Amino acid sequence: MKILFVLSISLDRQGPSVHLLEAMMEALVNKGHTVHILQKDTRGPLPLIPESLPLDKVTCETIPSAFEPKGSFVKRYLIDVRYALALKRLYKKHKDCDAVFLQSSNVAGIKMFFIKRILKKKVLFNVQDIFPNNAACINAISRKSLAYRVLNIPQKYAYKHADTIITISDDMKKTLEKEGAAPEKVKVVYNWSYSDNPYDIKDEDNIFLRDAGILDTRFKVVYAGKIGALQSVQTVADAAKILRDVSDIHFYIIGDGISKNSLLTNVENSGGEGNITFMDIQPPKYAPHIYSMADVNIIPLAPNIITTALPSKTATVLSCGKPIIACVGKDSEFGKKLAGYKGCFVTDSGDANALAEAVLKIKNSDKECESRTFFTECFQKSVNAATYADEIISLCK
Repeated sequence: MKILFVLSISLDRQGPSVHLLEAMMEALVNKGHTVHILQKDTRGPLPLIPESLPLDKVTCETIPSAFEPKGSFVKRYLIDVRYALALKRLYKKHKDCDAVFLQSSNVAGIKMFFIKRILKKKVLFNVQDIFPNNAACINAISRKSLAYRVLNIPQKYAYKHADTIITISDDMKKTLEKEGAAPEKVKVVYNWSYSDNPYDIKDEDNIFLRDAGILDTRFKVVYAGKIGALQSVQTVADAAKILRDVSDIHFYIIGDGISKNSLLTNVENSGGEGNITFMDIQPPKYAPHIYSMADVNIIPLAPNIITTALPSKTATVLSCGKPIIACVGKDSEFGKKLAGYKGCFVTDSGDANALAEAVLKIKNSDKECESRTFFTECFQKSVNAATYADEIISLCK
């Protein structure tokens, strides 16, 4: 069978979804099917078809598109609308497909409309984040505004007309159901890391510690990832300030984003920079080594963001086997599940005092951690990618 993948991104640039899409396609090929990809071409450095995929089984067509990683929301949204409309001519060439995989996007409803109108095929809609709900959670837009209602119309259309929806957490499933998605359509499959095997990287084998020249023997509290409105990294900095008199604890904040400059300014003005090292975003190859150097990893989210997204790094962090503090809300479904594993702690979003207390508790505990057990039970690449493939194949029957 021929499966059409309608992407919102281009595979020519590294991103948090590339290894997920690659594994899904590989699972379909291994089951005897072919894949045709429709994607943007942003003239990035990577091949449009990942090198691991056989070119006789996986093909692609592209729409030239601007790459605007830091452009304004309006500009990026208009680029996505133009791309969604340009895809129409490619749909007409692939009426022989058997099912469609539709990647999460801010304009998914526009794509869904033309897929259903032109191709008339069943669609698996993969929801990786929930728009515009995520923007409302950080007060970028009011839920009562006309703009919110207008932006939400195409998303609700996509939820209604998808034949299967796969999202990445139970909290997001609940949000989709509140937005009108039929509960029987919505399934949860966690995003995975790069391998089924957990990481066991000792300090002496840690290439990030080596390459960055880090000789620190203090208790390391690590946040690595985007620094934006969704992540609330300010909470990590505030916890560091609370613990600044504990000389053998040091915080590492590694990453970039639109909120980094304001974070640096706030830390400097508060005199709290003494126990924090800031570093720029690092190449993907360092990710497991960064999380492995930590004595505790932090996953901080702004209030209620857990209902609309789950950080893509979660699986890799869990696989490193280090204690974790997730500042996502103690009443969240993900938080309640994570807290059931020893060495994994959950606080409410934005609660720096609770985060500081959790850091001290981990520092003074026996360091036993069951995060790898959670990883093995729920985040296996082979299992979860095969689940996607099976769900897509089931739509062809």
